[in-house]
Amino acid sequence: CQMNEYDSDKMKDLLSNEMKFEYTCVKEDADILIVNTCSIREKAQEKVFSLLGKWRKLKNNKPELVIGVTGCVASQESDNISKRAPYVDMVIGPQTIHRLPKIYKESLSSKNTIVDVDFPLIEKFDNLPTSTESKFSEFVTIMEGCSKYCSYCVVPYTRGTEVSRPLKDILREIDNLTDNGTKEITLLGQNVNAYESDGFRLSDLILSIEKLNEIKRVRYTTSHPKDMTEDLIEIYKFSKKLMPLVHLPVQSGSNKILKMMNRNHTIEEYLEIFDKLKKINSNRIKRRDFVKSTIVSSGIFIVPRHVLGGQGYTAPSDQLGLASVGTGGKGSSDIINASVNGRERVISLCDVDSSGSNKISRVTKKFPNASFYDNFKKMLDKEKDIDAVTISSPDHTHAAAAVYAMERGIHVYCLLYTSDAADE
Repeated sequence: CQMNEYDSDKMKDLLSNEMKFEYTCVKEDADILIVNTCSIREKAQEKVFSLLGKWRKLKNNKPELVIGVTGCVASQESDNISKRAPYVDMVIGPQTIHRLPKIYKESLSSKNTIVDVDFPLIEKFDNLPTSTESKFSEFVTIMEGCSKYCSYCVVPYTRGTEVSRPLKDILREIDNLTDNGTKEITLLGQNVNAYESDGFRLSDLILSIEKLNEIKRVRYTTSHPKDMTEDLIEIYKFSKKLMPLVHLPVQSGSNKILKMMNRNHTIEEYLEIFDKLKKINSNRIKRRDFVKSTIVSSGIFIVPRHVLGGQGYTAPSDQLGLASVGTGGKGSSDIINASVNGRERVISLCDVDSSGSNKISRVTKKFPNASFYDNFKKMLDKEKDIDAVTISSPDHTHAAAAVYAMERGIHVYCLLYTSDAADE
């Protein structure tokens, strides 16, 4: 979570600048241990209690050690943390991390866990310290929370509803970062393109940052299709610093599922956004997220195999709006030569129909004496009108082939039996 990275850096600044702590990588040497948590996935949430169990042993050996839990799990599970892990000294929500020094001092004299998971509006950013050290590329939070209330999402309940920072405060923070050498800024928000403050929108903020000579590149993440407004799309026409990357989660290719998710957009509306972007820049890189699948790199689309019509599975016609696939239940070979968005031609790297009827995809048959990677390169070099390729497993050979394809502007779809394999 980029937002957690930003918050963690700010907590480090608070501890070092105001409280004179020094950072250590050796937990046994620490006087205070803080875990900044994410609750977007249940597994991550469970790991928090596992980690706290390990830290309890450290506290038994060093009673003066202060343990803190911050972030979204702290906000969501504050009562549960106090009950399951009473040795935790501080539980601090993502909107109250600026109170860390005060809460720390209180914890030293308290026998109970100090809990602060309030949702003050903009107070957090008014009280965070300025950075004294900066990296080449830095995150800057411009808004927090979300007011969309998607049926599967916990963000409105852990980060609160949408709150945008004043434009002048954001520019002041960026100015401070550039004084310390930062050249690239990534604007952050749970729903970053919903940013609006005193009539200024995200497009206005980007134009303001564009005027800063020290900043060479600007990015933003994560967006919602409903807030991908015309003024934001138009800015790609003339911005010299806004990077050619659009991270726009779609979550599902099914309109039925999107409605159940309370996403408030259809797959047709989603694709219309990218049609507009393509007209502005045909080389625009797109990054799309699916629930139960993850985009691991720009241009690689990780899709659960059943979504594309796996073995013995008949996919509904609207199951995947990003590809028009066969539904005969023959496996991923069905999408060979299929129409992606009704326009593009697809080949498969493997899992090919054994009949050999799809000549375009019979890579190993055409070049039997070469390695798979060489075969694939020859195929792409020979067939000039390929728009997308699919691969069936995330091994190193296929990864190299995927990079070769992406370098030529070809989309890569990785078909997996389970979503867990996306991590590989």
